[in-house]
Amino acid sequence: MEDDVQKYATSYFSGSDPKTDSSGTIATFLIDSKKYDGSSTSELIPTYVSARYYDWVETNSFDSSSTITIEVPDLRVQNTRTGTLTYHIQTAIDNAIEGDTIRAWNGTYYENVEVTEELTILGNGTSTIVSGDNGTAIEITEDSVTIKNLMIIFSEKGISLNSIEDTIVENVKFRTSEYGIHSEETQNLIVNNSIFDVVDYGIYLASSSTVKIKDNEFRNGTQSGDYCIYQSESSENGGANIEDNSFNDCNVAWRSGSGSNTFRDNTLKDNEYGVLLSGTEANNNLLHDNSFDDSGVAVYIYNTAYDNNLYNNYIDDSDDYDIKLSDSYDTVSYNNTFSSISVASDANMWIKVYIDVGVTDNSSNALSNVDLQIKQDALVVYSTAYYGGSDSRTDATGQIAEFLVATSQYNGSSTPTSVTTVVNARYSDWLSSEAYNINNDVDIKVDDFRVRNGDTDQMFYSINGAINAASN
Repeated sequence: MEDDVQKYATSYFSGSDPKTDSSGTIATFLIDSKKYDGSSTSELIPTYVSARYYDWVETNSFDSSSTITIEVPDLRVQNTRTGTLTYHIQTAIDNAIEGDTIRAWNGTYYENVEVTEELTILGNGTSTIVSGDNGTAIEITEDSVTIKNLMIIFSEKGISLNSIEDTIVENVKFRTSEYGIHSEETQNLIVNNSIFDVVDYGIYLASSSTVKIKDNEFRNGTQSGDYCIYQSESSENGGANIEDNSFNDCNVAWRSGSGSNTFRDNTLKDNEYGVLLSGTEANNNLLHDNSFDDSGVAVYIYNTAYDNNLYNNYIDDSDDYDIKLSDSYDTVSYNNTFSSISVASDANMWIKVYIDVGVTDNSSNALSNVDLQIKQDALVVYSTAYYGGSDSRTDATGQIAEFLVATSQYNGSSTPTSVTTVVNARYSDWLSSEAYNINNDVDIKVDDFRVRNGDTDQMFYSINGAINAASN
């Protein structure tokens, strides 16, 4: 282009002039570089050259008085099946088929990539950079896609998924992206070994189930409203497994409005909130074997959340509270280490331990088929047929399966009250009812039977028991 006048154009640019020859040149021709227009001082005429090689296109201005040299960069993307090289990731995707691997070498890719085929995009680590130009860097619209070994920057959404299944994101670093990963109505998303420098949301999940988030690092989302992992309130948004991640310097590490999630073996340090569970759909979540250090509030359960479980967590040095509960009910705590708790008048939490029941005779022989009823205050939690329930009698070892029972409860108060556990037992005509300290094993000794029916040789504990059996 001479200023705004086209002087040379090949077929790609809607002309008929030849492309470069085998020496990389075209025939020379005259072009205006300066003009004297009513003045003794010349005026430069800009020369713009657009060049295209395969999928690389670039336009630059040149001083046409000198030789114009254009350097085409190396083609840096390869389809490993065909060996075809391209400059852009999108070009390789557009020419791929199901199962292909697209290898993106070092460089910054200023692209908004749309993945429309079941394939793998494999970068070269953080030296492979996809810049989303404040849009969506990578949009996935097909099942069974893997994104691996690259960095995503300057995006509204780093990776966007909608109504798809079986996506894997592995070893990806997210920087300067409002949403690192934005997932809506997807299933079986796996995120492994990635780093999130959180801006607004590290991972945002809406109606996305059976997600696995493992061995990732979330950091630096310190502003109010920042969430490392956010699950919206939905019954279709649960079943996630979040494990072995680290959360550092975040406003909220994990916020969930969904149920049946497992949050385990994570390390949380210097977060304003470690875990927030909120809403009616936030139920039957399990937090276990996590370490919380230097939080504002480590665990906050509120807004009608219920039946959530805290097992084996270590919570230390929270600025406000290790555990905070409001407008929530039947949270269960087992074997947690914590020192401060706030329980509002509309919330409760049970402190539970496993009950281990064993029944023997006075000679320490195990007794099977013993009927049992176990009550927490007035609440029956275990009952065999004799007591009107359907739970199992003792087995050949004189035991029943272990299960959790309460030893105390925070009920509308930050001060716990004790829960009395009564175990009723029946073996033939022998009956026992006793309150126990469930922090220890429950050992029940059945007294020696001392009355015998001479006709049947059957032994009983009491005379009345033998008489009643005989009369029947």
